[in-house]
Amino acid sequence: VSTPAQEPRPAIASESSVIRLRYDVFDPTASEPSIPANLQSADAERLWIVQFRGTPTQAGRDALSGLGAQVHRYLPDNAYVVRMPEAIVDAASALPTIRWVGRYHAAYRLDPVLIAALQAGDLPLARYNVVVVDKHNDKPALGANIQALGGTVISEEQGSLLFSVALTGAQLQQAVHLDEVLWGDAWTPPGEDVDNARIQG
Repeated sequence: VSTPAQEPRPAIASESSVIRLRYDVFDPTASEPSIPANLQSADAERLWIVQFRGTPTQAGRDALSGLGAQVHRYLPDNAYVVRMPEAIVDAASALPTIRWVGRYHAAYRLDPVLIAALQAGDLPLARYNVVVVDKHNDKPALGANIQALGGTVISEEQGSLLFSVALTGAQLQQAVHLDEVLWGDAWTPPGEDVDNARIQG
């Protein structure tokens, strides 16, 4: 055994204990990142991050579903975006397989570049890609909600997780609070991929 291998390792969070987002990487039981007030989730919002104590199992997901929660997209490490009312959050937190439950804040759903521009008041009317939480059921409600905000639905991207919309900066800030929105970033024109990417797809 080499000498470096015998040296004590620094105390860092293990892979199973951190939440890895574009916004930040953090151990939620130790501390959570600072969130701008306008991008913090409100009490009525129903998207949460639920982190398991270890590798998630079907039994653990079923236990959440049994409470009335909808388990959606996986987040590293050992976590999911879950849609549920606040009334069952305590029960979900008490499940033996669950390590932590916390808000899936609007800040976590937006490209950090857009967050910076939004905070600077520098976002004009533009086109955005929105990733929906549930591509099979959320698009009608999302379309209605975008229009209610004064935005425009450009394309529903049938069969895809994407939804293309035109929004002002103020409307984008409201849109990322919607329970149907998993992620949002700036739209860019289609580009050409290398042959290997097309073959893989």
